[in-house]
Amino acid sequence: MIILHYFHTKKGANIFYSYPKKLLDEEIINNISSLIDISIDDGYIILVKKNKYIYNFYFEIYSEWARGNKEMLLLSLILNKRLSSEKEKQVIEKCYNFINNLKSNKDTFMGLYSNDNINFNDNTIKCIKNNITIKFMIKKLFIDMDF
Repeated sequence: MIILHYFHTKKGANIFYSYPKKLLDEEIINNISSLIDISIDDGYIILVKKNKYIYNFYFEIYSEWARGNKEMLLLSLILNKRLSSEKEKQVIEKCYNFINNLKSNKDTFMGLYSNDNINFNDNTIKCIKNNITIKFMIKKLFIDMDF
């Protein structure tokens, strides 16, 4: 399972999207969500909880609308077993490629706001388009992982 969290200015750490859709263990989600509150540099952390291996990649993207012009995000992969070192290298590379693709689009941040009840005026279409694009990218990342 892949989960993308972001820091919502009013709600705090929030799940943007998870794929595939499964019932999420609240304790695991709370542990993962708390990582976004920790001030860390771009990088990854592996957690082991309830026989799950959770690879977490913290990163920031540019945002015109966020405080400090940065959105804080956390990409999490929840796996049932530890990856071999070779497979782990491949997964890490694919995750960083995903992150760099998100960062390369200066309007990516707008997709995070498409579910808010805010009047975006001219930006409404960009918000929806970027929201759909991010979700598609997460699905593609999951498929490309070949777990």
